[in-house]
Amino acid sequence: MRETKLPDEYIPVLAYIAHCNPLGTSYHYEVVRWTNKEGWESFAGSLTFEDGEEVLDWVYCTDVLPLEPKVTVYLKGNQTARVKGSELEDYLEQNSDQLESKIIQTQRRRMV
Repeated sequence: MRETKLPDEYIPVLAYIAHCNPLGTSYHYEVVRWTNKEGWESFAGSLTFEDGEEVLDWVYCTDVLPLEPKVTVYLKGNQTARVKGSELEDYLEQNSDQLESKIIQTQRRRMV
């Protein structure tokens, strides 16, 4: 993590957080967001920032877990293919004779 400025408002970040309490200081990572009105905020169900936690460092979640859209292509014979968005044009060109219908479903998936 190398970011030192504040992140863009409402964009999820993976934060390295310190929590100081009577037993000492503990550290953990959590996905949080920054708002100009409230400052650091946790997501639903988390009590982070309610009793002294401090963000020491952060990085945008998309930099840690890059996502690329995948598309479901429907082929003849009840077959389907999942294709990365960046490879879709080439796939359609190479398999045009196998296409059953238009592409109707997309989903973001973690790149591997």
